[in-house]
Amino acid sequence: GPETMRVCYRCGTEGEGVTLVNDSAALVESEKAQGNGDQVLLDALQSSQDKLRRTEEKSNRYLEQLKAMEAEKNATRRLHEIELAEQREKNEELTSALNKANNKVQQQSDLIEVLRKENQELQEKHEDWLKQMEKGKLDME
Repeated sequence: GPETMRVCYRCGTEGEGVTLVNDSAALVESEKAQGNGDQVLLDALQSSQDKLRRTEEKSNRYLEQLKAMEAEKNATRRLHEIELAEQREKNEELTSALNKANNKVQQQSDLIEVLRKENQELQEKHEDWLKQMEKGKLDME
């Protein structure tokens, strides 16, 4: 029969510490078994790469969601800033209008006070005049 030799079933080199192969048929079987082992490793690697790719896709989708949420948050904050600025501007306009109205009211109030005093003086003069007229009538009689 074929002679027995020590041959590495992977690379075919002879030497110590390699698998014992009895003949070429056993060598073919050994190669086939190694091929199956390689296929198992390749399948595991492929599966691992698929999982990694799916995980990366999930991470990327999550990152995109986070970016979208951040963008929405920034847009909302910007909108609030704009609304706040508009409200501040309206408040300033209203305050200014209110101050002008208050000034007019104060001016009118001052004018009313002046007119009231003038009216009081006229009334007193009128009363004095009436007294003078009354006195005059008495003197005539």
